[in-house]
Amino acid sequence: MRERLPLVLSATAVFIAVLGSTSLGQAAGNAVGQTVDKAKATAGFGPAASQLRRGPRGPRGRRGPRGFRGLPGDDGADGQPGTAVALGRVSATGVLDAGSAKDIFSVARVPNTEGRYCVVVASGITARNAVVTIGQGGFAIAADVAFGPANCTNGIEVRTYTGDGTYVDNDFNININ
Repeated sequence: MRERLPLVLSATAVFIAVLGSTSLGQAAGNAVGQTVDKAKATAGFGPAASQLRRGPRGPRGRRGPRGFRGLPGDDGADGQPGTAVALGRVSATGVLDAGSAKDIFSVARVPNTEGRYCVVVASGITARNAVVTIGQGGFAIAADVAFGPANCTNGIEVRTYTGDGTYVDNDFNININ
């Protein structure tokens, strides 16, 4: 049977090539295709035979090494400008750091007190809100602000104090909107 199979397939191929464009040739091609599939299955070359040879699934392999870090991305666009109309850093003694200041006219300690400072913004600047962050140059744990109190009628009073509410000298940053 194996010796004749190539001869039969060759003859069938010529027959299909000659009659392939007709409906009779297409019918013959379908019949030959089915015959070839049956012959392969009988000889052990069909798809069913290859599925039978497959063994059980093996255990999962170990995890591979981590991949290399990717290249850095492009720089993003510049953000919108901040909304602070005035800002600055003030030392515990009440000295304004001019290099970090914007539109602050003056800073002074409230006379005869500790932990109280008067911050005056430049003319033409309207202060609506102020946020103070205490620095690390003292013992204060918090700060608050007051607009135009008696000791600082033209500005913003900043008060730095300890946990028990005692005013204490401390450096701070102020942002004014």
